[in-house]
Amino acid sequence: MNIGIFIDAQNFMTSAYSIYSRPFVNYAALDHYFGQFGHILTKVIFRTPGTDANAESRFLQAMANLGFRVISVEDGRIAANGKAKDRTDIVLTLEVAKVANALDLVILMSGDGDFVPLVRYLDAAGKIVWVISFPNVASRDLVRACHRFIEATQIPGLIEEQSYVDQPAPAVPA
Repeated sequence: MNIGIFIDAQNFMTSAYSIYSRPFVNYAALDHYFGQFGHILTKVIFRTPGTDANAESRFLQAMANLGFRVISVEDGRIAANGKAKDRTDIVLTLEVAKVANALDLVILMSGDGDFVPLVRYLDAAGKIVWVISFPNVASRDLVRACHRFIEATQIPGLIEEQSYVDQPAPAVPA
């Protein structure tokens, strides 16, 4: 079975922060968990770039080391309510549609209800769709539309709570 993993990072992290004070997402856990179901053909993470160039560089390198392709979604539009608009759902949907013929199982890591039409499209095309998110924040329509809903906390090692650890100051040479 050929598998594609598609991550809406903004949605997933916003959801994680609604549950954890300092969540850490270990994306490597996805390979371990989903690798048992078949061959992971593609892994793509969609995100809005940050402003810290060093953090961006570290993140991009870490994702490349894990075999992810990173698609940065930049959009400066402002909605009528004054909030920044994000078009990740459109970009992710188009990317999935481009590679869907090569996939048997699509893993969507998001709780955004805007993906319901994508899930229905994939289902009509004979594809299996699993959604990873958090039960109290995922769209009910998305949970109902997918073939399987997986709580993020059920994937071993995916979510960890970060904590500040007091470390001794480095020794100063005499």
